Amino acid sequence: MIEQTPPKYSALKYAGKRLYEYARAGVEIEIKKRNVFIKDISVNDVDLTGHKVSFNVTCSKGTYVRAICNDVGAMLGCGGAMSGLTRVASGAFSLEDAVTLSGLSDMGKDGIKDVIKPVDFPLVHFGRAIINDEGTAERFTNGRPVAFADAVVEDAPEYSLKEPYFAIREEYKRAYNMYTVQSGQSVFLGVAFLDGENREFAADKVFFKGEISEAVQFAGRN
Repeated sequence: MIEQTPPKYSALKYAGKRLYEYARAGVEIEIKKRNVFIKDISVNDVDLTGHKVSFNVTCSKGTYVRAICNDVGAMLGCGGAMSGLTRVASGAFSLEDAVTLSGLSDMGKDGIKDVIKPVDFPLVHFGRAIINDEGTAERFTNGRPVAFADAVVEDAPEYSLKEPYFAIREEYKRAYNMYTVQSGQSVFLGVAFLDGENREFAADKVFFKGEISEAVQFAGRN
């Protein structure tokens, strides 16, 4: 964990305005430092002739790599600025799985279907719970809470078992991906937060609306 001062040319807000709006207007404001998490940072190449350093960094959201370059340059006494940036991964998504817009336009329907990720693909830190009763599953898709006893918990949320390295919403420590199983297929219904006091799953985001039988048909097409 490090303290970092966000760049003044950034989209962060101060008193309802973006920082870059103040900077472009020549208005100086105090930008508060904030904590960010650097999991790993490694140097790939040092080009003394071109005065460039290439490095990889794995960090929490909200980290400004521009600020890292500036801070390292200040520590070395030579100054530093970022000349290029490639994001190779964000959560569960990676650059090697990415498809260009031109490549997408050249694909047929089957090709596009093969590269589309399911809705729950990035929700890797949430728990997993199954609603086996069709009527209960349909009530959940209508925003109704589900009693803890009416669902089978297969996995607990990752951050209910350990403390995260960076700040997250407290609800994420009790967030579950909710599914039902019909005709042997797993159907993603939405995300719920476990209310420990009332012993129920409260719907937060519902990604499927309609009859569960339609959800089974939809899942069968993926």
